[in-house]
Amino acid sequence: MYMKNLFPLWCEYFPITEDSSFITDGLLVPIITSLVATGIVLLITEILIPYLKFNNLSNKYDIYWIDKEGDEIDFNKPMGEAEIKYLRKNKLEITHKQTMHDNYTEKIDHQWKGTISMETSEYGTIAFYFTILWGKPLEKNKHRMGFKRVVYNNVNKDMKIVYLIGEDGSGKEVLIVKNRV
Repeated sequence: MYMKNLFPLWCEYFPITEDSSFITDGLLVPIITSLVATGIVLLITEILIPYLKFNNLSNKYDIYWIDKEGDEIDFNKPMGEAEIKYLRKNKLEITHKQTMHDNYTEKIDHQWKGTISMETSEYGTIAFYFTILWGKPLEKNKHRMGFKRVVYNNVNKDMKIVYLIGEDGSGKEVLIVKNRV
């Protein structure tokens, strides 16, 4: 009877009888229901929504340079290839292999790896480090890294375009999904 006096509204919805207990009938079911609901909400907001939002960038891309004026792309000369992989939430991994710098060659001229942090579904930043520079692997005591801005153009649903804009004068590049041009 003490519980009915202390929590009258609770006991109205979760009646306590002589053969039931407050813990098993009155408190345990709402706690379990709340935990399940919380788990579902966290699954949706922390895993499913970011995956659907950023996984569409995951793909293999051809790399094209943008000329110095910044408005012309030579689609006849891909400069290399890049691969973007979804990691978690707003984080993606990029591997960038440039096979052509001044002359065409199949040998990897520059290669760098980095992590993309997307701030919105269309804008982000890359922090990257070189693994191969001027055709040679970097020595263990040498490091070269940089930052680039990422702009994802999802206006044209038929062709994914990712723009990489170097912050240290390293130029502008366009990534277009392989075999689309």
